[in-house]
Amino acid sequence: MRLCTDIVPIGEAKANLSRLVRRTREEHTPIFITQNGRPAAVLVSAEEWDLMNWQYDRLFQESIERALEEDDPGIPHEEAMRMLDESIQRAGANRAS
Repeated sequence: MRLCTDIVPIGEAKANLSRLVRRTREEHTPIFITQNGRPAAVLVSAEEWDLMNWQYDRLFQESIERALEEDDPGIPHEEAMRMLDESIQRAGANRAS
């Protein structure tokens, strides 16, 4: 991530949206948009969005398959959601580095 170019205030994002969209597609890097100096949104290419969703689906399917193979009665829903969130965050961090 390049702090000078990958973090953009919302006003600048509005004024340069076409250029920013093109850049996310070409460089495969997200653009972080701030509002009032705080993180507000992330602009990613459709390709990256599909990849993130594919990874989420794959992790979910793997967890179901693992549970079925182990004849495991499962874990509480809250714990499963926490584990899934952590897996998604790790996948995103690995993708960004």
